[in-house]
This record gives sequence, structure tokens and C-alpha cells, in this order.
Amino acid sequence: MLRLAKWFAAIVVLALLVPVVRLGLQVVGDDQAFRRADLTGELVRNGRYDPAQHFAFERACTHSVGEHGDGDLESRGYTRLDPTTAQDPDMYWPLVLINDADKTYRILYGREAEVMAPGWVCNPRITLQVEMVDGRARAFVAEARNH
Repeated sequence: MLRLAKWFAAIVVLALLVPVVRLGLQVVGDDQAFRRADLTGELVRNGRYDPAQHFAFERACTHSVGEHGDGDLESRGYTRLDPTTAQDPDMYWPLVLINDADKTYRILYGREAEVMAPGWVCNPRITLQVEMVDGRARAFVAEARNH
């Protein structure tokens, strides 16, 4: 009888432990995915970020695409690669990399608290650079200034 109670207790503990471990792995995985999508560190360290060095894309936008954000791309049949979300959307600005040929896109993030957003620009080629404005770092799109 005691042996049966031990097995039952072990099964109950295991049943409770599995969801906790699964949730922990999901949180860690989401955090790692967001770190891969965070371009702020590169902007702060190097003063520039060229997404073409890391990803293939046909056009890029420094804002959510469409009236309703990236959901508009999904409604037009685009698939998001490497899905992740900003933990606090008011603190982050997006860089959306779009491939029209295979109808895919990915979103990278910049932290507004460290580097202010570059404004709304869509271009086939985007290189973000940083300048100081009133003592704060602000990103800008080099190609937009060249035109």
C-alpha cells in the first residue's frame, strides 16, 4: 500500500512539474527569439545596422506595414518568419523586412529608450545609422537622406 502511495505521489508531482517546465522553456525561447530580433545593441555599439548583412529581403519599412500593422501583411497571404513580439510595444519600434517573391516577412525591433525611431521610411535598401539629437541617439535611414 505504501509503495502504491509513493508511485501515485510521484505521478502527481510529475504531472504538476511538466507544465511548469514547459512554461519555463517557452519563456526562455521567447526571450531568445526577441534577443535575435533586437537590433538596438548593434546600433548603439557600431552606430549603424545594415539588415542586408544578416537577412535577404526585397524591401524594408521602419514601421508596421499596412493600416493594421503586420496583420495586414498576413491578411494578404504573407507568412511571418521568426515570430516574436516586443514585450512593451510602446517602448519599441519595428523594422519590417519583406520578401514579396515568397510572401514572407520578419520584424526586427529597436528600443525607443536607447535609440529613437527613424520615422516612416520604406525602401528596397535600408541602412540604419545613428546620430545625436538633443543629447539622444536617433536612428535614421541613410538611403532616405541620399535622395
